[in-house]
Formats: sequence, C-alpha cells, structure tokens
Amino acid sequence: MPLNTGRCPECDGEITLPEPVTYEQRVSCGYCGAQLLVISLNPLELDWAFIEPLPNQRFSVDRGVDMRDRV
Repeated sequence: MPLNTGRCPECDGEITLPEPVTYEQRVSCGYCGAQLLVISLNPLELDWAFIEPLPNQRFSVDRGVDMRDRV
C-alpha cells in the first residue's frame, strides 16, 4: 500500500488520501461513511473520530451525551 493509503476500521475499505496528509486529519470513508481520524502517518493508520461533549454538557458512560442536561 502507498504511504497515503489506509483501511477503514469500520468496513475495511481502502482509503487513499491526497497529499499532504496530516496527523489528526479528519476524513470520511467513501464506502460506509464512517468519520475517521489519521492517527499515524507512516504507515497511514485511521481510527474512528469521536465527537467529544462540549464543556457545558454532562456526560455519562451509561447515557452518553444528553442535550437536555445542558448546564
């Protein structure tokens, strides 16, 4: 695989990114639509891009982010 090609962790689809590829670059999989993040440049490695709660939101492991609990 070329240096700018990686695999989607969701569907294992091959993703080729245009140069320049940057660390923590956000991309989406053209096969399944998963939102991904570049976590390694050599070799190119992709992982799921998680959306973190805003500072004014309460977060619970059981419930996730609940927009009704805004402070």
